[in-house]
Amino acid sequence: MSGGTGEVVPEAIVARLRPHARVLVFPSIALLAILAATGYFAGSFTPAWLNYVVLAASALLVVVLFLVPLIGWLGRSYTITTRRIVLRSGILVRTRQELLH
Repeated sequence: MSGGTGEVVPEAIVARLRPHARVLVFPSIALLAILAATGYFAGSFTPAWLNYVVLAASALLVVVLFLVPLIGWLGRSYTITTRRIVLRSGILVRTRQELLH
């Protein structure tokens, strides 16, 4: 892009955005429910191995129902510049898409 006198106008970042945080509502509710159930059931069984099963199951549920969606949300971003829109997604494998104005 050039100005009226022939000089090149540099690209400027207008905004850096993420998807709306409302996608984390269900994972947050699931986290609270898992922690409440773990607090209620942990230590209430006579055989010690059942208490360990409760803790392991709750840790697995926290990872699957809360951490995976959170990391997925953190891995997606949008950048709007004066010349293009850049969409980035992914954690281990980054994907970048550009849409020119």
